[in-house]
Amino acid sequence: MIIREKRSALFYRNGCFRTRDGRHVFREEELFALALAEPEKVSANVLLRPLVQDYLFPTAAVVLGPGEIAYYAQALALYPVLGLVPPVIVPRPGLTVLEPRLVRYIKRYHVPEDALLQEQDLAAYREQMLRRTGGVDPQAIFARLRRRLADEYKEIREDLSCLNPQLEELTDKNLQLLYKQIAYLQERAEAELKRKNEVMLRHLSLLAEAVIPFSRPQERVLNICTYLARYGPQWWQKLAEEFPVEGIHYFYYPE
Repeated sequence: MIIREKRSALFYRNGCFRTRDGRHVFREEELFALALAEPEKVSANVLLRPLVQDYLFPTAAVVLGPGEIAYYAQALALYPVLGLVPPVIVPRPGLTVLEPRLVRYIKRYHVPEDALLQEQDLAAYREQMLRRTGGVDPQAIFARLRRRLADEYKEIREDLSCLNPQLEELTDKNLQLLYKQIAYLQERAEAELKRKNEVMLRHLSLLAEAVIPFSRPQERVLNICTYLARYGPQWWQKLAEEFPVEGIHYFYYPE
């Protein structure tokens, strides 16, 4: 709702509609009268907007991305209230362009396609490859060491408490000091592991920067001009012919 030239959300509380700060309160009949007299001041929120849109302009089908589908699904239950038939939801297909240089990295390190869609998935695969090729898993080694120390110190703590209860606190402090030293040693071990696999890490980082630039889907950051300049107009023609109609994520390999 527009209040003093600013859009403010309304919340239904205690039988009235109120702004978030509670400074403006409206009864249902007041809002109804306002909507009739000045409809431009009343608008739907993001959840109800599709409902209002389809009420004014009936829609047969709507193409939506994953995030849009999630909140649109919540609005579907409201369509029968207005006697409307909800539109058919068509998932929007996605696109990732994998140039020859990137394909070489993918084949060399056996990167699965589904790991190329999410930054955290690609990062997890990189860590997995790092430990697999290095032959040593510092995280597992030092996690095992911490568990052993915790078990041993638990027994020591119980034994020393028989001598003097104050030794319990000293035992805990001593264990924390050991943990700090272990963390330092683990950090050095992981740095050495990365140094020995510097080339692989650089290739996987370049891959991540290309398919998920700035931590966002490639299709939302890069535009077509770069590829047209690099591969010519036939690049677009071939993509248009290959691109599937179904709402899936398509990986395009230009030659």
